[in-house]
Amino acid sequence: MLPNPDSRWQRVLDAARCAPGAPPEPAPTGLATAVVARWKAERPAPLDEWLALLGRRALCACALLFVVSLGLAGWQAASDSPVTAWIETTLVPELSLP
Repeated sequence: MLPNPDSRWQRVLDAARCAPGAPPEPAPTGLATAVVARWKAERPAPLDEWLALLGRRALCACALLFVVSLGLAGWQAASDSPVTAWIETTLVPELSLP
């Protein structure tokens, strides 16, 4: 059974009636500036530095592997090696049609 939306609204109204009447005190002057200055002065966590370093190394390793594999594929395509002849042969014999 679905909850009655009127009862939910009534609970919100009851909670609003119980809220304190006086507004909270304002924050001290310059608090936001101090928080931002402390945040900028804080060094990143060591884990973040390690993840950034490993991420860069992994990206460079993948790029190097890609370039090497491209070079090997080009070299194999340009040469007349027995490997390329074996790859180019068909595995299914040609069938003569009547």
